Amino acid sequence: MKNDSSLIVSISNYKDLDNITPDTKYINIDITNPDKHIINYFIKYGTSYKYTDSIKNISGYNYVTYNCFVKAETIINKIYKSMPRGLTELEKARYLYITLGSYLSSDINANIEKNELYNLNLIISINNLWGSLSSGRTNDLTSSKLYYYLCRRLGIKASMITDEETKTSYTKLMINNQVLITNLYEDIPFIWAKMETNNFATYNDDLELDKRIKYIKNRYNNYYLDKVLKDIDYTKENCVWEILTKTEKLLNISEIKPLELSIIY
Repeated sequence: MKNDSSLIVSISNYKDLDNITPDTKYINIDITNPDKHIINYFIKYGTSYKYTDSIKNISGYNYVTYNCFVKAETIINKIYKSMPRGLTELEKARYLYITLGSYLSSDINANIEKNELYNLNLIISINNLWGSLSSGRTNDLTSSKLYYYLCRRLGIKASMITDEETKTSYTKLMINNQVLITNLYEDIPFIWAKMETNNFATYNDDLELDKRIKYIKNRYNNYYLDKVLKDIDYTKENCVWEILTKTEKLLNISEIKPLELSIIY
């Protein structure tokens, strides 16, 4: 009988790689203090394993394939490489928030409350940070965990918190002795629309900050939407068609997923 401890190996530092045996099938990677050398090791040598995350020795237990793991880490590397140079820590945190949000969307087919039948594999994937990012689908907890992971890899002080009453997940940042409470999941629709966000502490409509991280060129789409919609006669029967026509190109609605689009409108 195989030893369970050899089947599942938790990796918190490079030395833990010595615990991997020929029987090992599952890898728990500590994302509290992520080490890029460990990530690179598994990208190079980890084809036969499945992966989940671990925070303070608590593992996710939703494992995804090597291909999902590598695809997600490739996206993360792309996000880091595309970051403008010379950003402050606050600007880096905002850049990661906006850019990560542009890769993610909700999926009603994964919501157990809205479906009599749902795909269990999809649920498992979305509940794993690498599965979520590789598929582009996410939920409240996983999006917060993804943002936490990306911040920690850049050395930004971050922690995961949950509102016990609402069960909503947040990512708390500590930057320049200032606490910033963020909720990426709630802002995903507005990021897709290049609008002002609502849940990045008090920095949701800082034009100069968002210009520096290249989120916007001049103004948020809130401004342009107000401009194109103000002359519509909303008493007309065809007003909805006129709204859609006037906003189609501005929002690039063909690229936005249904749930996000409904929230925007």
